[in-house]
Amino acid sequence: MRLQASLAVFLVAVCVGCGGDDTDDVEGADAASDARSIQVRWPASYAEELAAGVEIVVTPASGPPVTLVTDAEGRASVSLSGAATVEATIDLSEARVEALTGHQGAIELTARGSLATGDTTLALVLDGPVLGGFLIEEVSYTGAAGLEEGDHYFDDQFVEVYNNSTHLLYADGLLLADVHGSAGAINPGQPVTPFAADLEHVYVNSIWRIPGSGSDVPVPPGGSIVIAHDGTNHQPQSTVDMTDADFEAYNMRADNRDVDYPTVANLERVRFEGGFDWLLPVFGPGVVLLRGDNVETLPTADTGFSDATKVPLSWVVDAFEALMDGDSVTYKRVPAALDRGFVFSSGTYVGESAIRRVRTRIGERAVLQDSNDSTMDFEVVTAPQPREER
Repeated sequence: MRLQASLAVFLVAVCVGCGGDDTDDVEGADAASDARSIQVRWPASYAEELAAGVEIVVTPASGPPVTLVTDAEGRASVSLSGAATVEATIDLSEARVEALTGHQGAIELTARGSLATGDTTLALVLDGPVLGGFLIEEVSYTGAAGLEEGDHYFDDQFVEVYNNSTHLLYADGLLLADVHGSAGAINPGQPVTPFAADLEHVYVNSIWRIPGSGSDVPVPPGGSIVIAHDGTNHQPQSTVDMTDADFEAYNMRADNRDVDYPTVANLERVRFEGGFDWLLPVFGPGVVLLRGDNVETLPTADTGFSDATKVPLSWVVDAFEALMDGDSVTYKRVPAALDRGFVFSSGTYVGESAIRRVRTRIGERAVLQDSNDSTMDFEVVTAPQPREER
């Protein structure tokens, strides 16, 4: 996984801004000997480092509070005797939030700290609400041509999940599922999804869960996890090597027909509908990320040949859809409330992959496009790109 420095509040043992016109007096303090410097930084995932224009309220252990505003270097100075608590606050407009984070929405950031007697400096890092979340970054589903003419190789399928947010997130308990229904008129008379009229649920086949107790699978901003069909090297049949995947969808069976690759951790199988292993439709899958409790108790619906699990839309973290071709819109399975569009590849076993577009960049971190429309958010590329820097 890509690494990102965690947010922290830390002390810097340097005295700056001592004395001068920018030093405010606090009840009998000696400006020359009791000057304190406070520096404020943006969260580590933001586009800038030093936070200008932040309001700071310094509250001495005795005496009235003093209000300061940070300068272009994120600094403010105060003359102070004894200990004090410090609170930094700034309200950011939507435009400023987008410039700093790549996300939208006005927010408030805060930081709190304290100055003990004798401290000359204090450094604070602002923090605020999580903007963005987990997204499906890539779905490699078409399969590969293999080595011989007419080969059909699909064991190289994978799904990559990206932390598109401003904060460290944990993937423990995140659910991955494939949506029930056909990708198009693959066979004559192929029926469309029988659940199109239900606008409050999405109907899925197999459900897998990322294991963990809550903090076992950290994903930093701009980081991702790769979930493999099979966690092995698929070369030369395919261009894909999944030996460094984070998880694989191993379907444990008495006949051991699905291979368990020991170097890649297994997902937890919650519900399974399929053959001996988990296969995304090579003509085009619907894929959803879910969060919810007691998933095992969700109701099922009889589809005529299997059961589909009925999932409330409120559980859906993100959705993706691919269909067989541009004329297969009537076969759309993912409700429009989750995903208004779809993509399609040039065929099956062609080694193509659907990958999410980059909307903007904040430093070296890509902010991926998320308009809830796979047509706009994804593009089909000629070769899979697992773990590639975006």
